[in-house]
Amino acid sequence: MVEKLLKFHYNLKVNFEALERADVPFPFVKTESLLSSQGGSAFQKEYFGYTPLMLAAAGGDSNVDIVKALLNAKADFKKTDEFGNSILHIAAMNSNNKIMDFIAKEGKIDIFGRNKDGETALSICQSNKNQKGVNLYEGYEKDE
Repeated sequence: MVEKLLKFHYNLKVNFEALERADVPFPFVKTESLLSSQGGSAFQKEYFGYTPLMLAAAGGDSNVDIVKALLNAKADFKKTDEFGNSILHIAAMNSNNKIMDFIAKEGKIDIFGRNKDGETALSICQSNKNQKGVNLYEGYEKDE
């Protein structure tokens, strides 16, 4: 579906940012009580300002064809989120190894680039205990 939209709608804005707003708790409700009553945790990842490419990278390995289509449609692969995470970091955070592999092999993005916390996609894979992602990066280091 995405490929057809991109093919027939040349003026489709592939870099349009998501309109989701960051969740802000009511000032009179304690966050801890709200979270515990909902069975939640302290951190919920927001997709504020994500482009379609960033959302596809976050969505799962089944989106690898969507990532390819968006890149072919000149989606901005250099865009980062508010924390400095590139599409590669986003894929790593979600353990989307097929997407990480595709993005890294494209050669357009610095696979050892760091976000604002100094993390690389490799260090994110290590933190998440994503051994398949770590193995991918070991292969890239040998190719360098």
